[in-house]
Amino acid sequence: MTPVASLWIGGRLSFLDRLCLTSFAARGHDVTLFHYQPIENAPDCVQVADARAIYDNDEILVHKNGSPAMHADIFRLHLMRRTDMIWVDTDEFCLSPFEPAQGYICPKETEKAVTNCVLRLPRDSQALDFMLEFVADPYPIPPWVLPKVKRELEAAKAAGTPVHVSQQLFTTFGPRLLKFALKNSGEDRHLSPVDTYLPLPSVRHRYAVKAKFLETLTDQIFTSNTKGVHLWGTNLRKNGWLEKIEPGSFLAQKARELDVTLPESSMI
Repeated sequence: MTPVASLWIGGRLSFLDRLCLTSFAARGHDVTLFHYQPIENAPDCVQVADARAIYDNDEILVHKNGSPAMHADIFRLHLMRRTDMIWVDTDEFCLSPFEPAQGYICPKETEKAVTNCVLRLPRDSQALDFMLEFVADPYPIPPWVLPKVKRELEAAKAAGTPVHVSQQLFTTFGPRLLKFALKNSGEDRHLSPVDTYLPLPSVRHRYAVKAKFLETLTDQIFTSNTKGVHLWGTNLRKNGWLEKIEPGSFLAQKARELDVTLPESSMI
């Protein structure tokens, strides 16, 4: 079975991260969590490894919104060039084993948008080549932006004040780049349907913690095609839902099955 990997940048793993990583091990995947700093509470079923073996850069790229996700965007590209592992975000839950089809796992988030929360491209992918070259420039001019934006970026660069990627759109090194690269190379034919890896829309993230939505998830939102579910950890944390996990909810059920301790505030 193809191994999976993710990246953790500082701090302790949350309940949700531990649960999701454990779910892959429970389905038979070897799981590696790469890190730049020691991790105190990784699950026993997860192997930890130095991220520098994949992307040797301790200067964590942080977006103007405070998120280090752009660094992870770069890391996963190097992961695919150097290994055969499948990238998974730490808030992606595995329901059944993930296996690339013809070397690819490229999920749709909506009918018009793609995501890199789960990703596998062949090492010789043209899209991967393009993306690795693109992210090597910290002052990129994305070819997909509106003409007005492109002119502004070009003018700033010509004036000697190029716009750093951390000041550009958050998706510049992530989903937007992936969508452009796949379409440009023709590899977008490998895109997976929305229900395969992202059946739960972000606006319904609370469904995972509310008992009344369990059947809705399992009987209506999940399909026979569903292999995993992105649980929108940022939204759950921001809105305080991880402190309100109800008995009988999807997360409570999976925590019990996988023997992962719930947050104390949810133990009611």
